[in-house]
Amino acid sequence: MRRCGGLDAVVRILKTTPDPGLRSLSSAVIWNLSSCDSLKQTIIHEAIQILAKLSVRSEPLVFTNATGSLRNLSSAGAAVRKKLRAFRGFISAILEVIHDATTSTDKANSKSTENAVCILRNLSYRLGAEVPDLAAEHDETLSTDSELFDCFGRLKKKSTALHTTNQNDLLNRGLRLNAKPTEMDSLYQPSLIRTYLQLMMETTNSDTLEGLAGAIQNLTAGQWRFAASLRETVRAEKGLPVLVDLLKYEHDGVSVAACGALRNLALDSRNCSMLGEYAMEDIANKLPLPGETPVTPGPAAIYSICAVLLQLVYSDRLNAQKLTEHGGIESLVSISRSVRYPPSCSKAAATVLGALWKHRSLRNYYRKEGWSASHFAVRTEKLPLSLTEHPRTWLM
Repeated sequence: MRRCGGLDAVVRILKTTPDPGLRSLSSAVIWNLSSCDSLKQTIIHEAIQILAKLSVRSEPLVFTNATGSLRNLSSAGAAVRKKLRAFRGFISAILEVIHDATTSTDKANSKSTENAVCILRNLSYRLGAEVPDLAAEHDETLSTDSELFDCFGRLKKKSTALHTTNQNDLLNRGLRLNAKPTEMDSLYQPSLIRTYLQLMMETTNSDTLEGLAGAIQNLTAGQWRFAASLRETVRAEKGLPVLVDLLKYEHDGVSVAACGALRNLALDSRNCSMLGEYAMEDIANKLPLPGETPVTPGPAAIYSICAVLLQLVYSDRLNAQKLTEHGGIESLVSISRSVRYPPSCSKAAATVLGALWKHRSLRNYYRKEGWSASHFAVRTEKLPLSLTEHPRTWLM
């Protein structure tokens, strides 16, 4: 279609036609084409402006089609995300959609809301790296427990920052710096976290739930300027149990995104303690039981659950004991030794077991429960794990 000039013709129709029907049809064609990776850069070059404009103001069906295209295109790299963040009125229009969705179940489950949420997740991806003013401040008050771990939680260096820093001070600092947020600033305001959580409780659309959890995962990842205060915000808004509840969904995409968010939130020591005390059973029960057929959840979800568990137990003895009490060791040993699981899952489970064994004061307890040192043997390969939810492409 591109070689025959069809894409150029469709874009030209979308830009020039006064006919709502033609606008709807041409925007729908572009949405379908935008799912093709080899066409994304061409569509970005030719149509990004008109698609963003139609996302600010257009008929409902055209809005859905335009945002569907931008949902796909916003996964195509930092340059397009920069353009969308800077387009006047675009972020405000997208935010208005999700604010409205919290007032109506029909709106919460609509395709327009789904598209808007997924765009926001993509625009939240690597904010600290893609927006220079949001890079990490070299300030001890903004350090978190993430300094303790490499990409899959192995010890790097000790830090007591979270134990000596008042998290409310971090939150207040963030609020003061953004008392009058710009459109782009709106992507990481505490009020948006509140809206995300409200919408999570309103919608039953699995793609929307995945996008919401992914957006929170992105905003709470790493060391960028407001990551620590947003982890506090989620807790203050009672978002931890909302995210834990997402683990009950059979849709693996929802579970993976929820686990990513929970792992990032557990970088905050208070969140870590609360999740261990109130959510360990739910998290541990998500692991497949030995011999379970068919194996559920899938490999990506199992890997993500292991990542959360590692963050929770690595430096918290009580959490390690809680995981043992809820039968987590049995499942982890099974995953680490069985050929039924891909190597990534086996390595992840073995790494959690190794973290459990590091708690020397619990070793007698483990032995009384029937576990020996051989069950906790850990492989030493480096296990990659991204803390941010990568932008995604969806078909219409």
